[in-house]
Amino acid sequence: MPTSSRSIAFQILLRVERTDAYLNLALDAAFKATPGLTLSERALITELAYGVMRHQGRLDATIAAHATRPPGRLDPEIRVALRLGAYQLFLMRTKPHAAVHETVELVKALPRHRHAASFVNALLRAMTRKGALHEPDASLDLAERLAIECSLPTWLVERWVARLGPDAASALCRAQNETPRIDIRVDPRRVSREAFLASLAQAGAKARPSRISPIGIELETAGNVTALPGFFEGLFQVQDEAAQLVGLLPRVEKGMRILDACAAPGAKTCHLAQRLGDLGRVHAIDLHAHKLRRLEDESRRLGLDHLIETLTADASAPLPFDDGAFDLVLADLPCTGLGTLRRHPEIRYRRTSDDPARLAGLQRSIIRNLTRYLKPGGQLVYSVCSMEPEEGVAHLPFFESLGLHPVAPDSADTIDWPLDEGGMAIATRPNQHGCDGFFGVRLMRRTS
Repeated sequence: MPTSSRSIAFQILLRVERTDAYLNLALDAAFKATPGLTLSERALITELAYGVMRHQGRLDATIAAHATRPPGRLDPEIRVALRLGAYQLFLMRTKPHAAVHETVELVKALPRHRHAASFVNALLRAMTRKGALHEPDASLDLAERLAIECSLPTWLVERWVARLGPDAASALCRAQNETPRIDIRVDPRRVSREAFLASLAQAGAKARPSRISPIGIELETAGNVTALPGFFEGLFQVQDEAAQLVGLLPRVEKGMRILDACAAPGAKTCHLAQRLGDLGRVHAIDLHAHKLRRLEDESRRLGLDHLIETLTADASAPLPFDDGAFDLVLADLPCTGLGTLRRHPEIRYRRTSDDPARLAGLQRSIIRNLTRYLKPGGQLVYSVCSMEPEEGVAHLPFFESLGLHPVAPDSADTIDWPLDEGGMAIATRPNQHGCDGFFGVRLMRRTS
């Protein structure tokens, strides 16, 4: 197959379709395998891959409205090619003849499906004559219409409508298909945010201070972050603003011993290490050794490797530490990830209505295990990149039963925290705060 931008995007989407790979990792792997790509080619591939994935449900509904077979019964290669063509037609506004021609040529290059080129050509031309994406039937209820319009599972939209109301749920659904900005976190030990913003401006990069995080910067244009000033010097790290807030929740003092229980990919680990200054230690554990190697590479770039010790281990099982060994435990735990659908759009097609409760059980198991390693009076920060109550506020009575009581975030006088109704936990939503959807709470272990 040729190595045009569209064919590379096709192969990325096909890999995700067939293997349940994560889209961002499949994209990175494709870029590494094709090092000669220009910045514009990389941008087009990214746009095609993420755009098709975000709008896959609506694209499939459009294909189904014109085909004699539903998309699920088409061969995966044909299905992905049609999605790619339909996305260019209706959401990229590519000239119709170009979108159809490029897609047909892509199919002709498939060894097993050259014969399907005429079928794809006819179907895309029929869509072109229609001139628009499929519109959900007006007789459907709000949740069903939003599910089709926003390419989200109906069960999830129904949850949001029931909990948030129709207007807020609609805004949240639509926000999930927006392209997220790139946020970075500066290392305040080495450079102030104001000074770093000035260096970005001098380099021609458009940026502005984050809305909430006092050490965050929003990049107004996407690009290669490794080309920004200070990257190789370790002056900043890419991290969504909501995740930055998690690292700011606890009180951190020099000399502390910290446990990061599910550490990879390591941005929060490095943030806590920066807050330690040059005294103390962060023990970063994760179930996956290859992910910890990435964390180690990043800690070296940031000049933090002397403060971080890694260990491959299961946070739900006994750990090789003494009881009460840690002043602070960060439990950023496995979750549904439903707060990160803008960045990981493939998740929406993989989660089921049972997952919030199922993963809440795993979260409680891990917290129960970790509590023993927290000293009396120590802090435990619990966080998830989810907005579902089972994974957030519903845990609070359980935490209390373990002797962990919620306390207000640290630095409450300097940060306008986006707090939940209880006033203790942070709760962010993409449509309200422009960042990922997170729940985070600081807990103190009782001394008796």
